[in-house]
Formats: sequence, structure tokens, C-alpha cells
Amino acid sequence: MIPPRNKWLIFALIWLAASIYALIFREGGTQQAPPFPHFDKFAHCLLFFAQTWLFAKAWLHENRRPAYFVLFILGLIYAISSEIAQHYLTQTRQCDWLDALADMLGVSIALHLAHIKYQLSGSLKK
Repeated sequence: MIPPRNKWLIFALIWLAASIYALIFREGGTQQAPPFPHFDKFAHCLLFFAQTWLFAKAWLHENRRPAYFVLFILGLIYAISSEIAQHYLTQTRQCDWLDALADMLGVSIALHLAHIKYQLSGSLKK
């Protein structure tokens, strides 16, 4: 599997760097109450959805089938490692398996939508 080389891969890598900073290297604050209960789970899901969608979009942009299994496994590794890193490298964040579950929900939704988009693009060519 040769990864695509286009602007979407660059965007995905920039998003990855920003999310690593946001999840691991930036301490969480408690200045305001969240807008709704479990907002952090929604944010985790959205963050991982965007990350996975950008990577899948790199393949889709070149009319190639995204590497679904690889992207899923990388998302799983990132979800688990980010939770462990939050536990050991920050003082205001904690390891929460529900956050990792929300992360994987975002990954799964992005991959499902990428699969649908790939199938539709193939059927439009016929």
C-alpha cells in the first residue's frame, strides 16, 4: 500500500500534529462549564472523525480505495496511546476508556462515509 501524496495528506498530518498538542501537551482547563453533558465525548468523536476523514480523503481524491483496515488500526492505536499519554503526561487530564470509545466511533463513522463515497464514485463512472 503506497499512501497518496496530495494536499489532503498534508492537511491530515497538520490536523494530527494539532490534535496531539490539544490532547496531550496542552493541559485541560476548568474555567467554564461545558455547553452540554459529555461534551468531551462529542469533541473526541469529532476530532477523530476529522482526522480519519482527512486521511481517507487523500485516497478518495486520487480515486483510490481508502486503506480502511490500516486507518482503523492506526485510529485504534492513536486512541489508546493518547489516553495513556493523557494519564501519564498531564496533570489535569485522565485516561478514560469512554473517550477512546468516542474516538473509535468518530473513526468508524468517517470510514463508513468514506466507503459510501468510494462506492458512489465507482458507480458514477459506469
